[in-house]
Amino acid sequence: VAIWAGVARERIMEALARVPDLDVAAADSTEGFIAALDGAQVAVLPGLPRFYGPEVAAKIASSPDMAWVNLISAGYDGVSAAGWRPGVRFTHPGGALSGAVAEHAFALLTALSRRLDQAVLGQVRQAWSKPYAQQTTTLSGATLAVVGFGSIGQRVAKLARGYDMKVIGVSRSGRSVEGYEVRPAGDLLDVLPRADAVICALPYDDQTRHLLGAQAFARFKRGAYFVNV
Repeated sequence: VAIWAGVARERIMEALARVPDLDVAAADSTEGFIAALDGAQVAVLPGLPRFYGPEVAAKIASSPDMAWVNLISAGYDGVSAAGWRPGVRFTHPGGALSGAVAEHAFALLTALSRRLDQAVLGQVRQAWSKPYAQQTTTLSGATLAVVGFGSIGQRVAKLARGYDMKVIGVSRSGRSVEGYEVRPAGDLLDVLPRADAVICALPYDDQTRHLLGAQAFARFKRGAYFVNV
């Protein structure tokens, strides 16, 4: 097993150490990981371009022993861009990271609505800005468009329910999800003017690249919040 992990490395190594007769080679760089792949049957790394780039993809494709690549990130855009060899099994964490990513997305949205950046600066300066409170808004009763209504997007929607927000999901298929209004991606430009906030939880690939560009932003409500995870 060749492993290159930027986060949770110790926990992954501990788990692998419990497997008998396993030879594990860990790396901290592209060059080190490529060297570790010699003779490896399993590769463990994030699917992000910084890790799974063209050099790593080429090495995996040319490794006769390689059978399984286990991605440890929610994102797999590096794999989408650099490609993969047919016959090698690729797996990813599925919804294991959805809760953490959804919480982060909602933390960012709350920070925008409560102007926490200004609050922190005021705290550092030990100064209170009188107009500050007038610039904050509440999320209660607002409409949230969740673009990308998969595992992460649906966890975001559950958090939004706790804030008494109305949720509109946007997905490629527009497939219905019980309790939510879900629209197909082709209706995106019609959904955006209805939203007080937009959270984007899409995979990054050729189909989603520039999906939210100038034309989409022109359809946003004035003052709407935008969070991209």
